[in-house]
Amino acid sequence: MNRIKTFVFAVAAFCCFSPLACELPEELCSALADYELADSDLNNTYRQIMQKIAADEFKDYRVAKADIKDSLVKGQRAWLKYRDANCEAYYTLFSGGTSRNVDRTQCLTEMTNTRIQLLRQLYF
Repeated sequence: MNRIKTFVFAVAAFCCFSPLACELPEELCSALADYELADSDLNNTYRQIMQKIAADEFKDYRVAKADIKDSLVKGQRAWLKYRDANCEAYYTLFSGGTSRNVDRTQCLTEMTNTRIQLLRQLYF
């Protein structure tokens, strides 16, 4: 049992203190890191909105809480499909070039950041 605890501790310490290396080209690593940050921000924003809905913070809007939640969920699902399809088209457009993966990832990041701004304008 002590060996397992020692191993877990060593792995955790190593993970925390060693930089995570990206084995992809530097530009793509950077683009992916930017997208991961934007995606995390989008998830946090969405979660905050859902908490506001659950706390009935939109009661002055005279719309049922369930309707607000349902419309947000449907809208977000539709937007995700649109974003992914749009950026896939972007990828196809640049599929003859070496930067196509970076271009698609930057498209995902830009669209995600724009969506975050819109959600914040509407719900905060």
